[in-house]
Amino acid sequence: MDIVKLKSFCKVFELRSFSKAAKELFVSQPTISSHVSSLEEELDQKLFDRIGKNIIPTFAGHTIYKYAKEILELLYKAELEAKLMKNQVVGHLKIGGSTIPGCYILPKIISTYCSCYPKVEVQLEIYDTEEVVHKVLEGLLDIGVVGALPYREELFFQKIIDDRLVFVGNSKYLRKINGPRDVINVPWVIREKGSGTRRALEDGLKNAGIDFNELNIKAVVTNTQGLLGLVASDMGITVTSIYAVTPLLGSSFLIVKEYPFFDFKRSFYLVYHKGRTIYPAAKIFIDFIYRVSREIEQKIDCKEQYKT
Repeated sequence: MDIVKLKSFCKVFELRSFSKAAKELFVSQPTISSHVSSLEEELDQKLFDRIGKNIIPTFAGHTIYKYAKEILELLYKAELEAKLMKNQVVGHLKIGGSTIPGCYILPKIISTYCSCYPKVEVQLEIYDTEEVVHKVLEGLLDIGVVGALPYREELFFQKIIDDRLVFVGNSKYLRKINGPRDVINVPWVIREKGSGTRRALEDGLKNAGIDFNELNIKAVVTNTQGLLGLVASDMGITVTSIYAVTPLLGSSFLIVKEYPFFDFKRSFYLVYHKGRTIYPAAKIFIDFIYRVSREIEQKIDCKEQYKT
C-alpha cells in the first residue's frame, strides 16, 4: 500500500470530510478522492459510505484505519529517531487548549518553546474543555491543557498552574452585590456547557449556597472574547479567568472585582494519553510548560478595581 494514500485515507477518516482532508494535507480534493478510491479498488472494499454530505466509515474502513495509523506512527517514529541521531529536536506537535489557556497562557509558552526549538512545528487548536479531552482521547491531539478535571482512565492529568475567576462588569451592577444572594438580582452573561469556566462558576455558586439556575442569564457565549464583548456592551456581568481580564485593568468602563463570600478557584491541567508514544518534541514541551507556567503565574497580580 502507498503511504501517501494511507495518509489521505486516515485524514478523511479523522475529519469525516474529503475537502477538509485536502486542505489540511495541502492537496486538491480530487487528489484525496483518487487516493481513497485507489485504496478501495486495491482492497476490493468500500472504506466510506457517502450519504448526502456525510462521510461514514464502513466496518472495513474502521479496520484499515486502526492498522494504517500504526503504520504511519511507526514510520514517523523511524524518521524522528533517524534525525535525533544528529541531536535534533524536530517533528510536529499538536496542542489543544480550552479557551482560557488556549488564548491567554499557551501562546506565550509556545512562542518561547519554538524560539528554543525552531525545527518543531506546533499547531494550537482551541476548543472547550470537553472537546480537548475528547480529541486527546481519540489521538487527534498530542497534548491538551484544560480548566477542569473530567475523569478518563486512559488519560494522564497533571496540574500545571492555578487560576481564579473574578467578576467583570459595569459598576452599576457590581455595586449591587453586597452578599451572595445579590447575584441573582443582576443580569448575567455566561459560558456554554462543557466550558471549564462555567463549571467553576457553578461550583463556586453552589459552595456559597446559590443555585446556578437562579441566575438571571441573558446570554450564553462559546468563547471568552465574545463573553467580554457582551459584558462591555452592558448586557450584564460575568466571571472569568484572572488571566483573561488582566489586559482590562485600567478600563474606564469594565470593572474587575472579587468578593470575600465567593471562592472561584480552579487549576489548569496538562493532559495526554497514557497509551500513546510521547515523542521527544512533546516530552520537552511537557517539561517546558511546567517551568514557564510558573513564571506566568508569578507575574499575575490583579488588584481589586472598583469605581463608584
